[in-house]
Amino acid sequence: MASLTDLIPVSRSEFAAELVPCLALVSGVGMSGEDQKTWLNAAYKALDGIPIALLKRGAAAAMAKADHPSKIVPAIMAEVREPWAWRRNAKALGRHYALPAPTETDEQRAERMEVGVLMDALVKRLEAKG
Repeated sequence: MASLTDLIPVSRSEFAAELVPCLALVSGVGMSGEDQKTWLNAAYKALDGIPIALLKRGAAAAMAKADHPSKIVPAIMAEVREPWAWRRNAKALGRHYALPAPTETDEQRAERMEVGVLMDALVKRLEAKG
């Protein structure tokens, strides 16, 4: 079940899978691999504790709005600030809301797994360059 009060922090590999495409769109050729790694680490700290569902929602907004790396995190926060605060408040009050589990086809699941493997490899390559 997908919980509206989910506050499980996103993993680094999930974080990279969502934000590397955003960064790739706006970074241009002037941003080295080391600069990208530094940016991803800073963004991870800035969005500390964000759950995956909210990160995905924020990243989609950033893909549509941000035209520079410095605008990605603010675009994400603008998109998720209220629902993230609502989740934290609901959790603090002990409220539990649930949505039905999403249906996922075998093809979608396989694609998600493939993207995860590719993103893990990309993160390892970026870390190896550092």
